[in-house]
Amino acid sequence: MPKIVFWLAGIIGIAQLFGVFLFLIPSNSTSDKVMRFEQASLCIEKPNLAPLNSSGIAATMDQPSNTAENCWETVVLPNNNPIQEAKVDLNHPQLVRTWYRVRYRVPDDWSNTKPLMVYVPRIIANAWQIEIEGKPIADNRFDWRSTWNRPVSVNFFANQFQLGKTLNIDLGVTASLAEGFSISRISVGDATVLQSQNAFREYLPVIVPQPMSAVMLLLGLFFFSFSLSRRAETEYLYLAFASLAFMVFNLRYVLILPDNFGTGNWLNTFMLDSPTPWINCFVYFFIARFAHISYPWLERILWLQAIISSLLTLSPISLYYDISL
Repeated sequence: MPKIVFWLAGIIGIAQLFGVFLFLIPSNSTSDKVMRFEQASLCIEKPNLAPLNSSGIAATMDQPSNTAENCWETVVLPNNNPIQEAKVDLNHPQLVRTWYRVRYRVPDDWSNTKPLMVYVPRIIANAWQIEIEGKPIADNRFDWRSTWNRPVSVNFFANQFQLGKTLNIDLGVTASLAEGFSISRISVGDATVLQSQNAFREYLPVIVPQPMSAVMLLLGLFFFSFSLSRRAETEYLYLAFASLAFMVFNLRYVLILPDNFGTGNWLNTFMLDSPTPWINCFVYFFIARFAHISYPWLERILWLQAIISSLLTLSPISLYYDISL
């Protein structure tokens, strides 16, 4: 095949990647149609003794907001709240709801049929809810296990509120005292502008991992079948195992974890921590065998690390949730 074909294929591929990048790049969040808040008012409610599952999250969300006037204090966004308990009791967790309030003035000439959006790129917590002027607008009680990996984007219409009115927009963050939580900046404004930012934030952590898992599975099966016809060339077998291990690692971005907090975090640890040393191990062996080099002492260390890490991950005792160990 002529070299010009490969050059053309490469140029077309680079042009397509560049086009995708231009399409996904977010628009300017500081435009006159969007207000990005660098500060917010914060109020922390009294901790609630509730199970860290769907019923406990829902019970915390359904409680009327308990915020006194002297409760609010101004904080800078992004805001980080570290761990407040020294040790976790999974059977009796302490959930706390923290409110972040921003004030947004609805434009006088805004169309009633054109949506506005509350957008937060990332929240590291257990769940979130949004109220506008004390009215519940949205929450993620049915998808709370994915809070860490998904941006917050909630549409509302100006006809729900008076044009020209300054609205109190409250973002409630529910989290365990033993885990802490953090929140990025809050933006409010034209949904068509903020939607492009939301699409950019969802693309890498949400959209890409789904087809990537299927691609890794197919690659693993392909290299495994290829190694069967070349048993003397073990590098292809290691590449197959590395692809399958990466597929397992990638599942944490795709699967919805169980509602039980302990089981869900054990499964998340299994998908995150266990495949990582195996990926390192298999990739090294693929490169070493392909390059015809060998370091027996390093290979023993990699095998030992992968096995010990897997045994710790499969242990019913979670070291992550008992920091006194």
